[in-house]
Amino acid sequence: MRLAVIIAITISILAPQQREPPSVVAQTFVSTFGRFSIALPNPTRFGPLTIPTPFGNSRGQLFQWETKEATFGVGYADAFQPLQDPEIAKDFFNSATDRFNKIATANSGNVGKVKQIALDKHQGIEQRVDLFTGTVIQRTYIVSRRIYEVVAVMRNNQQSYESVALGVLDSFKVLSEAEVKSKQAEETAKAGAISLPQTPVPQRAGTDASDHS
Repeated sequence: MRLAVIIAITISILAPQQREPPSVVAQTFVSTFGRFSIALPNPTRFGPLTIPTPFGNSRGQLFQWETKEATFGVGYADAFQPLQDPEIAKDFFNSATDRFNKIATANSGNVGKVKQIALDKHQGIEQRVDLFTGTVIQRTYIVSRRIYEVVAVMRNNQQSYESVALGVLDSFKVLSEAEVKSKQAEETAKAGAISLPQTPVPQRAGTDASDHS
């Protein structure tokens, strides 16, 4: 079980890189169950995620991408109750900031000022820490009961790609119900087309019954 995106992703920046990952390409990944899209190819890996809330731990999924420009993560989890009430949201964001700062301090990081941000009408915060091995930028949003955490981790040798990484973070979008249904219909149609015969099936002489006559 993983506790918050920042913990899982920060570990990757401290570990030695084994190989040169692929570059960010002009693709869009869409998760209909996660109800989001982002300008990245298919994830490198994914797994379970836990995010603490005022109503207890919420559980969901974490998607990760390793690219030439940065390591990216998108995590989401659903709380037991809506979080958008101003006092509840304030409590949640304060706790998220404290967790981020504790991890940053434990890794001798220089923590930046928390920014108040929004995604469409959804409130959020942006946090940044500069570590001795690189930089972590995390954006956290509340969408009713759902929490999204979107992260970019840049090693020191990836700092020149920060504008690219920020562009990827900016591309993150929460899908509407209509957009989810449209994508699901598209995927169903595509799956149906793949399952159809690729060449015409030749007609047989006679019928099945004649094979046994």
